[in-house]
Amino acid sequence: MTAGLAGDDSESCLCLVASYSKRAELIAKVAAETEQRVNLSPVLGDFLALRYLDLGPEPGQVGDWQRPVRKVAAELHAAEFAAGQNHFALIVIDKSATTIEQVLGSCGAEPFVAGFRMRLAGIASNDDRTDSECHTDIVASPNGAWSDPADLVAALHWQCEDLLRYFAARREPGLTPVEIDSLKRAYAPADGDDGADSPEDQAAGPTDLLDPANPATWSPPSDTRASSEPLPVPPLPAVPTDPGRPAAPARLVGAVSRLLPGAPWRRGQQSTPLAATTPPDSLGLIYFLTLTEHGMGEGLGQDRLHAVLRDVDKSLAAQPNRAYQVKLLYGSDDKLRGDRQPAGLLNRRVVRRSVAVTHFDEVVTSVRASLRRDLAEVGITATGMNVPVDRPAVILLTTDPPIADRRSVGAFRELAAEATIIWLVPRKTEGLVNPVFGDRGPAVVLGESDSVADRVCEIVRTGVLPTACSPFEAPAPSPYPTAS
Repeated sequence: MTAGLAGDDSESCLCLVASYSKRAELIAKVAAETEQRVNLSPVLGDFLALRYLDLGPEPGQVGDWQRPVRKVAAELHAAEFAAGQNHFALIVIDKSATTIEQVLGSCGAEPFVAGFRMRLAGIASNDDRTDSECHTDIVASPNGAWSDPADLVAALHWQCEDLLRYFAARREPGLTPVEIDSLKRAYAPADGDDGADSPEDQAAGPTDLLDPANPATWSPPSDTRASSEPLPVPPLPAVPTDPGRPAAPARLVGAVSRLLPGAPWRRGQQSTPLAATTPPDSLGLIYFLTLTEHGMGEGLGQDRLHAVLRDVDKSLAAQPNRAYQVKLLYGSDDKLRGDRQPAGLLNRRVVRRSVAVTHFDEVVTSVRASLRRDLAEVGITATGMNVPVDRPAVILLTTDPPIADRRSVGAFRELAAEATIIWLVPRKTEGLVNPVFGDRGPAVVLGESDSVADRVCEIVRTGVLPTACSPFEAPAPSPYPTAS
């Protein structure tokens, strides 16, 4: 940023993503991938600047534990800041949560670094700390190891999104450029980096991207496009009013409300007050697809279904104690696209996007693969919030149901084993859906009606299909990540 361009009411956050040199190349690429996703968000991209920091070689048993602190201090000394209010964060990524705790604790105790009032957090493969050591917020893999770069990027992206909520809840203004300059002058520049290498003292373990003994190299996440939408995030807890503390800046509070799951934010509307939000009891993921044939134009039936889709989206956002993310897929066959976002934000332009179907089995297979990737990210968030993940749902809208060929039926049943499937069709056309996709299969067919949005939400909420519509038993418990 260029000093002096931003107004006094502007806010920004410098987030340092740090790791030891043994995993510097990998974590730098994870940070770069996350930065691309951050920049795609109008809210987060305007607020957050991501920067990778190599902490040097790991100190080892008798090494210099102050070297990482000097690295962080030197980075803060060299940085320039243009916003009127500046916030700071340090996210350390390492295999061991104990190692991260050591780095963050040392940084928090250093006077110059502490003066920036940084948000200290971490991402570890496993949380190997004892109860007495748990002083900082460290996200650990639910599997005890990070084997997929996409999962690691998702975890870092979630930590980045949490920064907005953290600084709004803390209700402290950021540092002004004048305060930062005064802080820099009060402390001498950090010493030069110690370049001495430390001995290799970690034994090889299971496949883990953060394990220095693991020779795994970076491979980009398999669905960069689909991962561009921010993860679902937990709402802020109620913050008691304290007359002695300044109120959270209005811009920061407004930005946070736009990222909350289910928050009824609209352009030009007032945001929900922070204190009114409560943590959800569970997280959910819903897919929407409007199926059409190639070259088929929109008709009155599709227009009505689009209105139903928006009603369902709004109803999902209003469900008590539930936080739903929705994803409207569009494209063709196995070339599906779509962005995940909190329920309640779909507009008329977006709901008109459709999937041009040539081979229905390819569409279903693509949906299943995308659903698994998204659920992995939702699972990370749910674990951090200590809440379960609801059974996902796939809602198919169509005026011309697909033909039930052998491949399509097989792919459909595989998807139905992992998600609740609901067909939405025009009024009095329920019989056009082949029974193997509907009342003789693991799905339900609903015609357009005034109450259909409520019926869809009830099915999504319970994960159980109406017995009158399907002879199958209720779906098995969700196989997706739940809180431990």
